[in-house]
Amino acid sequence: MKKSLKVFTFLLFLLSATFTRAHKVDEVSYFYTISDYKGFLEIHFTPKGAIDLIKHIHPELENVTVIKLEDYLMDYTGYFNEHIKLKLNEKAVRLKFLKAELNAHDATIVFELDQIPTGIQNYEIELNCFNEIYRRIENTVFFDINGNKDICYLNKETYHYQNALKIDKLNSVSESKSDKYIWFFTAISLIWSLQMGF
Repeated sequence: MKKSLKVFTFLLFLLSATFTRAHKVDEVSYFYTISDYKGFLEIHFTPKGAIDLIKHIHPELENVTVIKLEDYLMDYTGYFNEHIKLKLNEKAVRLKFLKAELNAHDATIVFELDQIPTGIQNYEIELNCFNEIYRRIENTVFFDINGNKDICYLNKETYHYQNALKIDKLNSVSESKSDKYIWFFTAISLIWSLQMGF
């Protein structure tokens, strides 16, 4: 019983260190899932980020205390279409609003990608979301294109990325500071659990 409690505590600590990244207002995650003929983009950010974005788009809301974010879904769609430029095989792809959950612990908005080409060979993204809102921003973009996975880290200085697909190979750009912290917390958790007799 004591050993299972230690294992549970270790796993809980490890998970909390991993999910810390999703709850900073200046860190936003973008998940592209693309196959021939269909694709989706799921964006994860904080509810405060959702409010800050709407207040940026509509400055007249700055002093309003209650904002019903669902009334501004088309504003989010317009903003992300303007600030995310994705090309697949040199063909621009637009976003169509699908669904949103903006008031939960983790704000999420999902778009369908319009006019996906077949036989995707390469992709290019230019992303400068939240640059004008926050002093520092880290946009982490995850790609899953026909089973080929890739990840890139974009910010105010580095907002453009392109890649040709390499079959069955994970391509990774530089490791972000947040990932280093996650590894640090994982190492500390492991050391702690070993000291506790794990």
